[in-house]
Amino acid sequence: MTVALSQPASISLASAATAKRNMVTRWSEKSAGLKILWLWTLGTAAVLIANVATTRLRDMDNQSREEDAIRSQSDSAAAASSSQERVIADE
Repeated sequence: MTVALSQPASISLASAATAKRNMVTRWSEKSAGLKILWLWTLGTAAVLIANVATTRLRDMDNQSREEDAIRSQSDSAAAASSSQERVIADE
């Protein structure tokens, strides 16, 4: 059983490339509804990315403030204990 091709493979590849090229349209040729949909999608993505970045920056800021508070408490406790100690020097 043999199968005969009605068209050579090169012609079918060329027609596929032509069909793909015809599917690509310029921005000016797209409908207003599609443009609005793309703008809505990109705007939503920008808002989500901004929210994630803001949340992470806020979390890092809170964490650094907590670490600074812990350090200052330990420094003040160390300073209080060291002020009670006295060293007597020999003359």
